[in-house]
Amino acid sequence: MAKTRCIILTNGDAARIQEYLSLDMNKKHVQKNGSMISRSVQFPDGFSVRLTCCGVPSGVSYAEAILCDPNGEEVTSSGPQNKILGYWLLPFDGREYALSVSAESVREEPSRDTQMRLQRLRAYSRKTYQDLSKRTERLKQIRFV
Repeated sequence: MAKTRCIILTNGDAARIQEYLSLDMNKKHVQKNGSMISRSVQFPDGFSVRLTCCGVPSGVSYAEAILCDPNGEEVTSSGPQNKILGYWLLPFDGREYALSVSAESVREEPSRDTQMRLQRLRAYSRKTYQDLSKRTERLKQIRFV
């Protein structure tokens, strides 16, 4: 049975890394050669997994999950991959270390029906405010007459 940990990337980081890993040569951003984006998680037994996105001269970065022992020494890796999000499994010495990588949930836009309801509510609120303002003005005039 695999020991599992999670990494949740911000939507911006996930999109940027996915673009780095993309094979599209017309992409806007390219990760610099030798640069690295890295996130790590620790397991209860002291082992850790370091997830990295590495820049290379060709311009197409790669991602890799690296399992480290309690002393920080690398013991195994996933090998280069062209994805960051998903499930990474690293078997070592009869055990399995799993890493689930996801992006933050995306805030959904309100449905058309909800947008219409909000618009009507705003209009009603404006009208109510205007009516109250008129009444307040009338009351002020009555009191001072």
